Amino acid sequence: MSSLPTNAERKKRLPWWLAAGMLDNVRISFIFGPVLILFLDALKFDKGQIGFLLALPLFFQVASVFIVPLIERIGYKLSCIVFFGMRTTILGGLLFTPGIAETYGTSGAFLWVTFIMVIFSFAIVSGLSAAGPWSHEILPTNIRSKIIAMNTFLCSIVVLLSTWFAGFWIKRSEGISDFMFLIGVGAATGVLAVICHGFFPGGKKIKRTSHGKEHFINMLNAFRDKDFVGLLWGIAIFIFIVQGVASFIPLYMKDIIGIDRGDVVYLTMWTTLGTIIAVYFWGWAADRFGGKPVFVTGVMFHILMPFLWSAIPRNAGNLSFYFAVAVSFIGGLVLVAYVIGIDRYLFLTIFPPDKKTSYHSVWFAWTGFFAGLGPLVVGLLLKLFKGFDAADVTFLHLKTNSFMPIFALHIAMPILAIYIIGKIKADSETTTKEFVSQLVESVPFGLFGSLSSIMRYRWAGDEQERIETTRDLGRLDSPFNADELIEALKDPSFDVRYEAIVAIASRKASHRTVSALIDILNGVDIELSATASWALGQMGDKSAIPALRNQLDAPYRILRARSARALAGLGDKEIAPFIHDLLIKETDHALKIAYASALGTLKFMPALKEILALLCEAKNEIFRGELALAVAKIIGSERTYIKLYRNAQEDWATTIGESMMRLKKPMEKLNLNEDLLELVTVCADCFAAEKPSFSDELLWPIFEALPKNYIDKNFQPIFAEFSKRLEQFGTSRREYILLAIHTCDVWLRSNLALRSKNN
Repeated sequence: MSSLPTNAERKKRLPWWLAAGMLDNVRISFIFGPVLILFLDALKFDKGQIGFLLALPLFFQVASVFIVPLIERIGYKLSCIVFFGMRTTILGGLLFTPGIAETYGTSGAFLWVTFIMVIFSFAIVSGLSAAGPWSHEILPTNIRSKIIAMNTFLCSIVVLLSTWFAGFWIKRSEGISDFMFLIGVGAATGVLAVICHGFFPGGKKIKRTSHGKEHFINMLNAFRDKDFVGLLWGIAIFIFIVQGVASFIPLYMKDIIGIDRGDVVYLTMWTTLGTIIAVYFWGWAADRFGGKPVFVTGVMFHILMPFLWSAIPRNAGNLSFYFAVAVSFIGGLVLVAYVIGIDRYLFLTIFPPDKKTSYHSVWFAWTGFFAGLGPLVVGLLLKLFKGFDAADVTFLHLKTNSFMPIFALHIAMPILAIYIIGKIKADSETTTKEFVSQLVESVPFGLFGSLSSIMRYRWAGDEQERIETTRDLGRLDSPFNADELIEALKDPSFDVRYEAIVAIASRKASHRTVSALIDILNGVDIELSATASWALGQMGDKSAIPALRNQLDAPYRILRARSARALAGLGDKEIAPFIHDLLIKETDHALKIAYASALGTLKFMPALKEILALLCEAKNEIFRGELALAVAKIIGSERTYIKLYRNAQEDWATTIGESMMRLKKPMEKLNLNEDLLELVTVCADCFAAEKPSFSDELLWPIFEALPKNYIDKNFQPIFAEFSKRLEQFGTSRREYILLAIHTCDVWLRSNLALRSKNN
């Protein structure tokens, strides 16, 4: 096989490839699409005849199977120039159609156009059979999807302008004469496009000992490739109905919706505008998430189109046109996903590099055959269901028409295609379901914000700009900018790396971001490893547990502390006994507090004794608050304790007084001693009156007076400890008062619940 051009050589010649694409799209806009369909309709061809003519180029794709060996002998480059030149020249024959129609009638015109389409079909198929594999030599492999997206964008601009002019030209005429000008200009522009092909790189002859034999053997072997065969059947079902329906949408807009034929051409302009806006995103998404998720998403969007077409008001003048514009624009936004995604999936995943010509031939012939069946069958069905257009019958509040059964197939068949395609191999870690879910989460504003933040991140130069853009990436919490955050973890600046960890911690966990943080956790930068431990605990992904457990034996206290807290945040109850042992053996006060806090989060009751002892020894108010919270979590509801704590911070006396009085009601239901109830009332009044000396004297005896036979073994040592510390510290250690009230409330509620259950 001939050597391939380097990426550098390919980049130098890209302007010629882009120019050829833009010029050829002028030809397509002026001769094909809605222009050709309206031209054939103006010649009085029926839908069956139109479907047949539209199907011919697609059916001829089957011939590519037999043409490829010849093309390889000639060379891709020469084949494209010869056959594309033939394709463009024969289109000039359409200029004679009006004269033939006038002389020989509609039947004669149909035979003439058929002759032209046969020659055109052979030429276009032969040229495309060479152009497909040749594109693998023309486009740089590392930016293939982006270049295709750029080409689609530029060609879309050309199509936009060309379509506007074609619509303007047709709108000002009534007959078929003005079609001739468009066909003539289109054919001339097509010649310029062919000339540009001479400047493309590669495309030399392929040296094989036996072109035909090897080619056909490779084609037969392609049908043993289960993934390729699955893709063939899935796309066959999809493209059959999509191509068939799309061919007649211009006539649907004209005949059913009641839009002027010039305005029908304008609709293509709005579809193109949607494509221009969306094409870069889909190209970027295909490069980042893989071709399969993107093209399957495009298939899904096709399912929605019949609903949108049916929702367009009929014969409502400008209102019908505006609705059709909106639907066409939406179609342009979403349907290009299939084109972008399938190209990447085929050439980078499905086609083996050494057999791409044979695989492409099978693909081209197969899809062409079923795409050709589409217009042919749909045209015949529309002719068969023509009576529905005149029938005064409604279905689901919609007046029936010949397109309604076709639209039903347009919904059902892509669903079947997705089911079949779902079984073939993936080309990335991101599944279609995940991609669609991420897309739904981000559309519309989150998606625009994500792309904007990505662009600002790419443009950011100095450190502060990189920090700010990294922070913005985290705030958006969009799955589409995860790559930039992972990239920021390797930034030369420590502060940018640190900001990236914090930003990732604020997002929903994903396999890639968690793996990236685990790499940081196991790295050599202690500060960032500790921050990564914290981040993994915040994200809630349990797959980080093994890595965090390993850090409990780390030589650095900060890593052991952060990992213990993170494991608690992830709910790793299995590690609680090990952390308890670490708490007992540890001598560092700050590290012991971290272990105690983790055990509190895990509600590990056996550690309560050590945590209470640590609370008694703690001198720092912040540490005492954290240890008290750990005790409160083990005993009961964190939410209840925090509510009590916050209210007490605002108004200590009133909060404690009211909380004490609220304890009386459950005590009364449990028939506790009247003296105890009176003691609670007096103590509450002392707190409310802000008499700390009296409340100190009354508080601890309350817990001493609680009937021991009512207190189970878990609460007995707790009440004993609180009674002792309240007597020792009084109101100087407020956390004990809060814990005592919280614990008493939990104990009373549990006893009431038990009594209610027994009764």
